[in-house]
Amino acid sequence: MIRTRATKTRVGMDHKERTDNLRGAFKAKNVSKIKGSRIVLVDDVFTTGSAANECARQVDVLTLAQTAKKKGSYL
Repeated sequence: MIRTRATKTRVGMDHKERTDNLRGAFKAKNVSKIKGSRIVLVDDVFTTGSAANECARQVDVLTLAQTAKKKGSYL
C-alpha cells in the first residue's frame, strides 16, 4: 500500500473524523503485478479501524493488537 495524499495526524480524532481523514488516502502499489494474488496487510495496532478499513477496500487486513477504549472495555 502507498499513501496517495497527505493526511492529518489522527491523535484526538473520533471514529468519523479518522474515517473522513483517511478516505482515499491509500492504494495498492503495482496492482497489475499482484492481480489474482491474495494480499494481507498486517496492521500493528487496531485503534478505531479507520486505516484498516480504508486499506481493506483493496487487500485483506490482519491486526495483531487492539487498543482499549476504556479500562476493561474494547472497541
